[in-house]
Amino acid sequence: MKKLKTMALVILVTVLALPAMHACKQAAEAPHGALAKEVNIAFITDVTGPQAAYLSNGTDGSMGYLDYMNEEKGGIDGVRVNVTLYDIAGSAGKVKEAQQRAKEDGAIAVLSNVTQVTEAALDTIDTLRMPQICGNPGVAGLWSDWIYPCNLNTLHDIGVNLLDGTLAIWEQEGKPGKPVVGFAVMSTMSGALVSLGFVRPCKGYDIPYAEVKGVEVITERFAVDSTDLTPQLARLKEAGAEKYIIGGGGPNAVAALKAMRVLGLDPKDAVISFTTASADLVALADPEIIENVHIQSTLWSGLSVPGDKQPQIMPLAAELWEKKHAGQPLHDVFLYGMINAMATEEAIRLALEKLSADELTSKTLKEHGLNRVTDFTAGGLLAEPGLNWRAGVGNHDGPCSWFIWQYRNGHNHLVFQEKNCPYIKCKLD
Repeated sequence: MKKLKTMALVILVTVLALPAMHACKQAAEAPHGALAKEVNIAFITDVTGPQAAYLSNGTDGSMGYLDYMNEEKGGIDGVRVNVTLYDIAGSAGKVKEAQQRAKEDGAIAVLSNVTQVTEAALDTIDTLRMPQICGNPGVAGLWSDWIYPCNLNTLHDIGVNLLDGTLAIWEQEGKPGKPVVGFAVMSTMSGALVSLGFVRPCKGYDIPYAEVKGVEVITERFAVDSTDLTPQLARLKEAGAEKYIIGGGGPNAVAALKAMRVLGLDPKDAVISFTTASADLVALADPEIIENVHIQSTLWSGLSVPGDKQPQIMPLAAELWEKKHAGQPLHDVFLYGMINAMATEEAIRLALEKLSADELTSKTLKEHGLNRVTDFTAGGLLAEPGLNWRAGVGNHDGPCSWFIWQYRNGHNHLVFQEKNCPYIKCKLD
């Protein structure tokens, strides 16, 4: 094996079917027993495939921060982080192979920004015993001791939180009683959300969450490629909906808002979430279409009003974003990517307080690093108390917090914040 070369960041974009990557990585491994000045981690995500365009912003956030950390900060206490990027091309079938390859190639941890990386390989992850730092690992993050979620909101949580947010807005507006809620949701999400999203899945609490809250919810579904949601919104309006929850991607949200305009509905009565980011709406819609719309997020919005209690990391986030996407609005998913990288940095930094770099392994990083991360807010992107991972559970309170923003005059204005995830709290109880 050849001696490691000093470098700021090694990124090997891998198509898993090609064996060449394995040979390249073997050549870059450190000799056994050598004093390492680098550590190796893997990044498993969609570089190509149907989700790549959306996830690329998260990948850019992680890679951009790690590059900054290596080049501008001199690594972590002088130790540089090498990253190998594995492409699963939207295929869950490639995830286990990627996990195995990463282990063979010497990675001590895996970063990812898509749920399928953890959910599709839960058994493999537990067998390989390699920590996973994931933006949103889904339900798997509740019970794998090797998964460390930076944002544990599942679709079930988001469904519950959207309903809670809608009720909070109704109350802030000073309206009596409870609204009839029209729920327009992408058909690929509707099964989980309708059956579980409004249910607290705990013993003695298997009552629909809408029933617990005393709210009538009317549901309409639409296909992922729908460009006209007028029929669905019209049926919701006719059924008496007074508030509207929109669950889908950016194009779906814009289609719903256009339909609301056609039907004479007030856009401020819509609450939008799931795979929609504020920047997507800005890029896809005329400003007046999204004016006054409420948008849910689980971290600080990249389009929040400048100077309005900005997290301390935001100037750096804007600078790193501008290097990749000059002149475009800062994307929320980019910030998720930064959180993943910053949490990884924090774990490695804590481990290096106890160990030398050559002693870092998956096991020692977990024991001396990841399990010691507490009250970590990623420079304020996560609401306090921030990350508080619990060994054996992988849960924390902070990022279960969520925000409701209202888009006005080119920026998001914070109108509501809650520090509670009913699904997770109930699951842990």
